[in-house]
Amino acid sequence: MAKNKLVVIAIQEFYAKRISTQLRVIFGDDASVRAMTIKELKADVIGDDEIVLLSGKLIEPLVKPFMPKGIKCLIVERSINFTKAKPLLSIPSGSKIFVVNDTKRNTDEVVEELRQSIGRHQYIPYYPDSNFKEKIDIVVTPGERAMIPEGIKKVIDVGYRIADISIVIKLYELLSIKLDYSIICKKYIKSLFVLSEEAQMGVESAKVYTSKKYVAKSFFEDIITYSSEMKKLVGVTKKFALSDEPIHIVGNVGTGKSMLAEAIHNYSSFKNGPYVSINCESRTPETMEKELFGYDDNGIYIKGLFEIAQNGTLCIEEVGELSLKVQAKLIQFLQEKRVYFAGNPVSIPINLRIITTSTVDIKKLVHKGVFKKELYYLLTKMSCKIPQLKDRKEDLEILTYKYLKYNLNRKDIKFTEDTMEILHQYTWDGNVKELFNVLTYIACSEKNTVTPEDLPFFTKAWNKEKKDNNIDIKYDIDINGIIEEIEKRGFLEESLEILRVFLKGKKKRSSYGRATLRQLLLQRGMALTDQQLRLRLEILNNLDLILVRPGRAGTTISRAGEKFLELYNSF
Repeated sequence: MAKNKLVVIAIQEFYAKRISTQLRVIFGDDASVRAMTIKELKADVIGDDEIVLLSGKLIEPLVKPFMPKGIKCLIVERSINFTKAKPLLSIPSGSKIFVVNDTKRNTDEVVEELRQSIGRHQYIPYYPDSNFKEKIDIVVTPGERAMIPEGIKKVIDVGYRIADISIVIKLYELLSIKLDYSIICKKYIKSLFVLSEEAQMGVESAKVYTSKKYVAKSFFEDIITYSSEMKKLVGVTKKFALSDEPIHIVGNVGTGKSMLAEAIHNYSSFKNGPYVSINCESRTPETMEKELFGYDDNGIYIKGLFEIAQNGTLCIEEVGELSLKVQAKLIQFLQEKRVYFAGNPVSIPINLRIITTSTVDIKKLVHKGVFKKELYYLLTKMSCKIPQLKDRKEDLEILTYKYLKYNLNRKDIKFTEDTMEILHQYTWDGNVKELFNVLTYIACSEKNTVTPEDLPFFTKAWNKEKKDNNIDIKYDIDINGIIEEIEKRGFLEESLEILRVFLKGKKKRSSYGRATLRQLLLQRGMALTDQQLRLRLEILNNLDLILVRPGRAGTTISRAGEKFLELYNSF
């Protein structure tokens, strides 16, 4: 009898794999389950004999064109994995806890679920436009750390949400599999523990480790940038990749540390070996030690990631979270290139490249005494820092249109000038990851022209707050400071003329590249070399007086630039 076929489709690869793993545990031999992301969608990729499970209603418009006619499709209702919510039980009853998630709807869903299941606390949804006056001490989030406001003392991350038992029951009914609800519940509970961090070192998980192919998907060619800082970073890391030394990557959440690590692997002499990655952030010290160095499970030896990554690359993400005991074992490996196992005097020689990443400066952890100084020096001989998106705004448009075209199949989407200016001025605390989340939200709206009203609620809230706090932008512009900054280079009049050209063009809805701008300045009697013009534009961009757009999109004056000109002319 042919197996039933399920395909889980989500925005994020991690979430698609997580749900598919959960369903495999529950349905066992009754159905085959595969996972894919929306960027993998193309003609005939979904079979007409499959049941489609979508991670949310939001992505349905994107997936619908690729689904065969008459195919069954279900939306996966999501739930918190309460095996990871244990810290909520140890907090004093009645605590005030703020809930942070990626959208207002998802935030409200988590709040309601927490109230129903662990009702001993006061759960308050945190929206960026709420402007809470009270102090926020405790935040709970389902994997959306990038959305958490700065300065929070305690964060409880319960991990990404999983499939709710209601969708499991629907699937059993749809597949005509007759089981008592008590058995279904037992299978569901088992899936929760398999997905939890504590259960990852079980035999089932070990089988996944040993059978899975570890492949790095990103290459340096995938890093398309106009930013001089990013170009410099790519050049440096290419040189690093050619050595065998450990490489350390520092960068804020969402800047692309994992992508850069994969690119390094694929450019190195280890590229034909496996690429193995592990995140230390939410694992216990005992789990980390077992996963990295292997362990004995009732007489059965389970390989660790060092062995699995033999002749390849092992990427240790958030290395600052390692316990001192595991740090000591990592030092021993870096010095001896051999792995030792608990209770076993025999060691195994290992040849691989170590890449580590962190969102914090691990040197500060050394000063705090939670990171070994010797390990710090061993790991950071070759170190690099990825700039935040707000520091490489010239890449915003190319990242936007590239992701819409190649990942979301929406090359038809265009942005109004006001919308693009909001995106340029937005803080992007979640960096490239947050940008891609916003674009996915936009792509699902089925609109071709995006206005400010079409942006997600937190982006609109930020823009509204900015406007409310800047009713008269004159008082937010330090005109004397700007003039002083420009005059350090000695070309105030030239900069003013450049802004006037851009302002005239903006009124005609035109933006200019450097070649056109040089010609227009020449018509005004101002001759500049390409190098001189590039330098002046760089200063104006750093002062947020212009919006630098890559390629044919050209550059235009920003609203701050318009106000600066207005103030200057009024003197």
